[in-house]
Amino acid sequence: MQFYDQHPPWRRVLVLPAACLISLFSVAAGLAAQAEPLQLPTIAVNADQQRSDVWQPVGNSSRLTEQEISHTSAVHAAELLNQLPGVWISRGNGQESLTAIRSPVLTGPGTCGAFLVLENGIPIRPAGFCNVNNLFEIDYEQAGEIEVIRGPASALYGGNALHGVINVRNAQPDPAGGQLARLEAGEHDFGRLLYSNNIVADESLWRVDYLGAHDGGWRDDSGYDQQKLVLQHHRQIGSWQANGQLTGTWLEQETAGYIFGEDAYKKAGLRRDNFNPEAYRNAWATRASLAMTKPWGDSGWLSLTPYIRSSKMEFLQHYLPEKSHEHNGQKSVGLLTTFGDEFGNGHLWNGTLQAEYADGFLKEVQPYPVDSNSAFLVETRPPGIHYDYQVDSILLAGHANIDWQLTPRLRLVNSLRLETLRYDYDNQYLDGNSKPDGTPCGFGGCRFSRPADRDDTFNNIGGRLGLNYTDSRQAQWYLTGGYGFRPPQATELYRLQSGQTVADLDSETISSVELGHRGYTGPINYQLTLFAMSKHNVILRDATGANISNGKTRHHGVELDLSWQISSRQSLQLSATQALHRYAFDSNLRGGEKIHDGDEVDTSPRHMASLIWRYEDPGDYWLELQGQYMGSYSMDAANRHRYAGHQTLDLRSGYALTDKIGVRISVINVTNEDYAERADFAFGNYRYFPGESRQVRLALQTSW
Repeated sequence: MQFYDQHPPWRRVLVLPAACLISLFSVAAGLAAQAEPLQLPTIAVNADQQRSDVWQPVGNSSRLTEQEISHTSAVHAAELLNQLPGVWISRGNGQESLTAIRSPVLTGPGTCGAFLVLENGIPIRPAGFCNVNNLFEIDYEQAGEIEVIRGPASALYGGNALHGVINVRNAQPDPAGGQLARLEAGEHDFGRLLYSNNIVADESLWRVDYLGAHDGGWRDDSGYDQQKLVLQHHRQIGSWQANGQLTGTWLEQETAGYIFGEDAYKKAGLRRDNFNPEAYRNAWATRASLAMTKPWGDSGWLSLTPYIRSSKMEFLQHYLPEKSHEHNGQKSVGLLTTFGDEFGNGHLWNGTLQAEYADGFLKEVQPYPVDSNSAFLVETRPPGIHYDYQVDSILLAGHANIDWQLTPRLRLVNSLRLETLRYDYDNQYLDGNSKPDGTPCGFGGCRFSRPADRDDTFNNIGGRLGLNYTDSRQAQWYLTGGYGFRPPQATELYRLQSGQTVADLDSETISSVELGHRGYTGPINYQLTLFAMSKHNVILRDATGANISNGKTRHHGVELDLSWQISSRQSLQLSATQALHRYAFDSNLRGGEKIHDGDEVDTSPRHMASLIWRYEDPGDYWLELQGQYMGSYSMDAANRHRYAGHQTLDLRSGYALTDKIGVRISVINVTNEDYAERADFAFGNYRYFPGESRQVRLALQTSW
């Protein structure tokens, strides 16, 4: 059952037949080819890259290149990002996911606020309105580069950059022009078209990237249709370089939920079962921005980037007993101003100003009584409206960074960010936790509690201080202390549970120390990082759904990112993580789990690794084998149930038939391993998202 119209008027643009889209830009490319070659002046400054570069001297960063992204040909973000150290994108069904970056997999409606997802340096959602599945809202499949920063980066990027940052940079328009199309097919009615076109015309550079996909789903009553469109326009206007971008994504998904029972993922009769055939997720998002960048003085730069965003999503909460329908959305507008310059003898400074306004809403409706033999569940989860509210928010922030060149080999970098976030909440339904008719529930009250109208303001400071030393072999040592934060998300403040009338929540904070060494030894490039973090005011939801306020956790570990060019044609890429994530408090909640100081945080494997062997004959063919290792982890906060972990092997290869035409093959899970993408224990049940059995995908690619 679906209560809302998900489709904005511009959906018609996204569902244009791919043939029409290709024809349109082919004609434009032909006209452009008849014109004189265009020489656009360029400014050697990119505001997003400048912000990233100020992080590099005393901080970790891992990147996926355009070629690595293309070779992986991912159908889910996990296939790409899990190649990096300290990162685990826990795959759900279809395009769904949960994120872990130098952290456990965090669950609950607001825990996604611990991670910041950027598109060309701009958050894809307004502060306070995160989406746990928001990676499907960006075109990572055709990106030019993906950068991941692990650990707190609030000093530069602000709230939500608590545990890490994912920055997806779109492939830039190519002045040489050209088009590329790749058609893919696989099992379970999988089909996908990826198309890119670069056009030089009318003193401008244009680029369009389109993705259209259909997957029939390997589990019963599952599958999705998805489309993505990115349109870019680069133009020189006087001394300003203007880069405009429009992004649209659309998803309609039939979702398969958990399978139940101990080691159910190993049982062939259960792996494909879908106990929630009615589950679905429909979503769309659109974003537009215009980055205006110019030189400033002799060596400085200035960038102004206004942006607008809008998104809506509807889905069935199939993982909860009441199986409610949630409908949420947001509209936002903002301005990001960045600037910087050199001073003194090799010193650098830069700053950022950000202002943002957002208007969001959430409505949750339970259409039917709970189907359960438990009188408690039936009574405390009555059908009808659970929540119906609107929230306006205003974000104001400023950031400053100074990079001191103390000696030819030693640098000191210090950063500071001040940020204020204000919510104006308007409850559009009954206050309190009564039934829809205003009467109270038994067993101490209804589960769902709606606070009265209110305002909330969160003021935060993020900071970073670091040293970088370059030794005689040009290897670098860095030592960094950081302090990060994330304000509570709107869902944590205003979607309350029984017994709560006001959410007494403060911003989560994290203190971090990091020691790193990076460099190269002959054909080997490496980055080794040791870290220790302490997080306070943690807003947790344990495996039974109980909210935990004012929690504390400790995190420490080591990460390795290494590449070895064995020969001119062979290479190895290794990423490995050993980490321990523990609770640092005791809790014994009514109806919840017992948590003890020193227990492992659930869904936090101690060991993760990815090893990729590549062989490439330039201009002819390439082959890569990827092995992934996932260590064991606790399935519940009480540490009573454990998942054993798994290993998988993937194969990908491409062969050039001509200089314009090539074919590809991908074999995922070559050994047909029975494993779980996600495992937990909740409501008295073992629950799993099973990993997909062996699958083969074929592709035909052409360029012109």
